[in-house]
Amino acid sequence: MADDALHFAGFDVAFRGRSVDVIVRPRAADDAPPTVDAIVAALKRTPLERAPRDLIGRSIDAAADPTLEVRIPVGQIQASSDNPAVPCAIMISADALAAYAVPATHIQRPEMPPVGVPGAVDAPDTAPGGDPPMPSLAPAPMARTVSATLLRQLLAAANVTTGIREDVVAAFGMGEPLTRISLRASSSSMTTKTSGRSS
Repeated sequence: MADDALHFAGFDVAFRGRSVDVIVRPRAADDAPPTVDAIVAALKRTPLERAPRDLIGRSIDAAADPTLEVRIPVGQIQASSDNPAVPCAIMISADALAAYAVPATHIQRPEMPPVGVPGAVDAPDTAPGGDPPMPSLAPAPMARTVSATLLRQLLAAANVTTGIREDVVAAFGMGEPLTRISLRASSSSMTTKTSGRSS
């Protein structure tokens, strides 16, 4: 999978699962660290709704050794779906200049037993005074894969029409696991026809 980290002067923005991290790179002892303003501006290129300015400032101030890397977890993207057939969502960056595929968190709906079978809520053989059985949760899908065709459909549904990274999309072929936030389109003038943040 392609390196989707975003690189800036003195720091990177990287993705772990649905999490966004800022990684302040090691520097010479007399070099100034990246500014909070520069990091907050860079995070507008991610799907984060807002950057935790105070947390970023405290983390940079607390770094005692400038020659060591500092990793700052700055947020997690929520992309929920109640359709297990759709394993990801397309999220647009705060500056509307990048589109990401984000692994979806699936909402498990209660699965009720069929009416009229033993153990069903309204079954006549439910013990008198006993509590009805609790509905079971549908099992979470195992490994969900994303195909190039599905990614193209999701990008089109999100009205992302320019800047698509065709080589990266094509690499998913007939289906590959999507385990973390992944950049799918980026442009200085990426076209989206709606103001929504997700598909």
